[in-house]
Amino acid sequence: MNIKTISGYRIENGVHVSLSVEARFFDFEKNYLEIREKEKRVLSIAEIRKLPFVEPNSTDYALWKTRRHNINRFLKYLAQKKKQLKILDVGCGNGFLPTSCNHKAIL
Repeated sequence: MNIKTISGYRIENGVHVSLSVEARFFDFEKNYLEIREKEKRVLSIAEIRKLPFVEPNSTDYALWKTRRHNINRFLKYLAQKKKQLKILDVGCGNGFLPTSCNHKAIL
């Protein structure tokens, strides 16, 4: 695990984590992860890095197939703009959308 600390943030696996926010949401994250583990919906860092691709035997295969289709449509729409855009993803998730946009991958 690659961890560095800079001015109120720690960088873990390429992600900036606010130390103050992390402290405030510790209990929420603990409870959230317990629920996700019961649902068997916790992914490893390696699995997250492969998103939106999952193994065909994954219980979420159909979900990620739909997401690949939707992100492909979105990327084609962005390509029609013919200029560089700034996009802010304010969602709460694993970051596959901005990663896909950054790579301009047609999935």
